[in-house]
Amino acid sequence: VWRVAWVIVFGAFMANLDTSLVNVGLDTISRDLHGSLSSAQWVTSGYLLALAAALPACAWLSRHFGTGRLWMYALAGFTITSALCAAAPSLPALIVLRVAQGITGGLLVPAGQSVLGRAAGPSRMGRVMNGVGIAVVLAPALGPAIGGVLIHTLSWRWLFLVNVPVGVITLARGLRHVPRGERGTAGPFDLTGFALVAGGLPLVVYGITTASQRGTLTSTAVLATLIPGAAALAAFAWWSLRSRTPLLNLRLLRNQVYSAATTSVFFTGAALFGGLIILPLYYQLYRHESVVA
Repeated sequence: VWRVAWVIVFGAFMANLDTSLVNVGLDTISRDLHGSLSSAQWVTSGYLLALAAALPACAWLSRHFGTGRLWMYALAGFTITSALCAAAPSLPALIVLRVAQGITGGLLVPAGQSVLGRAAGPSRMGRVMNGVGIAVVLAPALGPAIGGVLIHTLSWRWLFLVNVPVGVITLARGLRHVPRGERGTAGPFDLTGFALVAGGLPLVVYGITTASQRGTLTSTAVLATLIPGAAALAAFAWWSLRSRTPLLNLRLLRNQVYSAATTSVFFTGAALFGGLIILPLYYQLYRHESVVA
């Protein structure tokens, strides 16, 4: 079980490290690829949004391919897209590749947790998940420090290249130790639900970003994205509560413990990932500190 756990940890560590590793390089990336800082922000935002959009599809894909097999596909995809991000010739290309990387990262973490849950069983679940949880929490905390050193000594492209050798080694270990899982009856894929959540999330975030830049919520550009995005997310909730095979079972929120945990994770994520974007830029642009500092 612990052999499987440490292999899964490396995959989860990579995906979570990338949520903060790149933040310290946004200013450098925008200057090197001749783009604006607000555009470069989508290198991070696009990754997180794609990660969030991919999460609900993980359960269906696990049943379709087998959990361990899905984890290995996601790890291979994450490693390949990391190499492609490092070779990106322009800022738009980098943003598109980061979205692809975010999709694989969004499948990598929950698929790995499912593999671990089945390997550990109920009696050892808490102990194994605690060990994995420490690595997952440490990853975004260490990201800015590692990113600063990589940019200072090498270049911003190494923010992505660093994933390649780790991914290859982890995949080799995974092929040896990670059980493939059994293909089950996945049922029909909730394409409507996926389209609503994958479309609604980016529109809402883009609308909020535009509002913060323009200083108003009532401009045409803001309302043209914010209203359709909010409507799509509301439609997703309505659809999920009425569908027989929803992409995401929102009825779980009726459980008070689950609902409280979800709320806690939401605010923790907002504080953690929001702060890790703002602070590096504050120190670089307003206090004129080096990336290492």
